[in-house]
Amino acid sequence: IVGVGMALNRYVYAAASPYVEFCRSLPATALFPFLLAAFGDNDYSRAATAVYITLWTTAFNMSQGVLHVSAGRVRYLRVSDASWWFTLRHLYWFELRPAFLTSARVTLSLTLLVMVAVEMILGVEAGLGQQIFYAHNFQNYPVVAATILVVGMLGLCLNKGAEFLARRWLYWRDD
Repeated sequence: IVGVGMALNRYVYAAASPYVEFCRSLPATALFPFLLAAFGDNDYSRAATAVYITLWTTAFNMSQGVLHVSAGRVRYLRVSDASWWFTLRHLYWFELRPAFLTSARVTLSLTLLVMVAVEMILGVEAGLGQQIFYAHNFQNYPVVAATILVVGMLGLCLNKGAEFLARRWLYWRDD
């Protein structure tokens, strides 16, 4: 919603784009100490990290998707006296599906990576990152390898789920 709203108005896009780019470029792991201070040492700080990663990456991809919507189709709908809601629902949503799914695939992988790293840094009571960290500290390398394999399989399942959604939502594409 942030990226779509931002890109639908060129003045808003010009004003907000540098901030989105800046926030998207900041590593979430670097911000984690601030999130810990704000939310405490609990699941809220980890959830805020995941939201941070997802928000800026999705906002960027969706704004780029809006900017690449066919200008001819937009003009055609304006000439046809189509409502703003009709245009948003039938043109923008249709043409934004690839950008949304690309964003979903990127953020799923990135969020998994950062969450495992944060769990290792934080030393939480449960989690795959914690399992890897403690197994490594006790030199239990079979558990480290097995947990890394589980993380890889989880990432693969998330990616395949996103691919499945892409095939269902982007039925007109051959790839």
